[in-house]
Amino acid sequence: MKICITGFSGCGKTTLAKKLQKKFGFQLFHSDFVLSKYDLQKKKRTKLSHREYMKKVNRLNDLDSWIFEGRHILPQVLDQADVIIWLKPHILKSLFWQWKRYFTDIEQRKRFTFFNNIELSKNITFQQYLGREDSNKIDDPRHTPNEKYIRILSKYGNKVKILRTQREIDQLINTIS
Repeated sequence: MKICITGFSGCGKTTLAKKLQKKFGFQLFHSDFVLSKYDLQKKKRTKLSHREYMKKVNRLNDLDSWIFEGRHILPQVLDQADVIIWLKPHILKSLFWQWKRYFTDIEQRKRFTFFNNIELSKNITFQQYLGREDSNKIDDPRHTPNEKYIRILSKYGNKVKILRTQREIDQLINTIS
């Protein structure tokens, strides 16, 4: 089984992915690590070329099962997924979780400054929830306003599960087998 979890920053993607990984034992992939190369020592991220990124996606799709999570919209991953979960909580819940993670996770604070977290809050609010799709960035998987999610995910019909509440998430966890 291949499970893709997507949604805006702070919506609970990683938390859900870890719960599903614990339940099934599938390998977990994060979109940031598919699209970028990280130097953890220097805390530097380098964007991969399209060719390098496609190599990673093709290796991923050769696997029989996986959990893929991230806010980036990667059609090559969505095409292979058996289930696509779009986490879409209320905007205030996303902002709360984002700030909770910042204040409770030391690594998060080391990696991202307070001002970077303010920028992320602005991104969640104005680009992701309220933003419009930019026609110049239509093929950029990092450009993820609400309009783009709706446009792309509508192509996948019944594979897409839109979850807004914890109760809906818990029900889905119990029904996936």
